[in-house]
Amino acid sequence: MVRGLILLTTSICAQLAVPGVCLTQTAPASAPIVDVRYEVVFDTARAARRVIGVSMHFGTTGADPVLLSLPAWTPGSYQIDNWARKVLDFSARASDQPLKWDKLDHDTWRVY
Repeated sequence: MVRGLILLTTSICAQLAVPGVCLTQTAPASAPIVDVRYEVVFDTARAARRVIGVSMHFGTTGADPVLLSLPAWTPGSYQIDNWARKVLDFSARASDQPLKWDKLDHDTWRVY
């Protein structure tokens, strides 16, 4: 079970001082995911703590790690909100067994 995340992979292209030269840094590839389902829970106990429980269930079709990321922004807004900092109690499981995971950067979780 992975809590409250969406899949996002990106490539970054930065213009250097030399016109026409572009340095491209490619983000690691994620294993494809299929059959994505979300479960959102908000009850009295969570309301008192001001949290929402979100579970994401999916299958994977590859052997590579799955990369899960939250954007730092809200579509249509120019404000950076850093939503990943609000994720609490992240965990990943398969068949009720914990999976190894780490943070690839400030808003990306890598699940093995």
